[in-house]
Amino acid sequence: MGLKVLTIAQWIISHIFLIGGLVLITIGLANGTMLLNIIGIWALAIGMCLAIGFSFKKLVEK
Repeated sequence: MGLKVLTIAQWIISHIFLIGGLVLITIGLANGTMLLNIIGIWALAIGMCLAIGFSFKKLVEK
């Protein structure tokens, strides 16, 4: 019924990075660990790039 842009595998991969990045940032802020914050920011950025990239690629093909 709705606009289905991402396959289930693409959705899972991108959202694992997004949620994992947010969790790592939260743990890093709670513990004061800068390394977890940096890894979390990178994971969040990768998740956003994957989701946006998959979406635009699929929309351009339509």
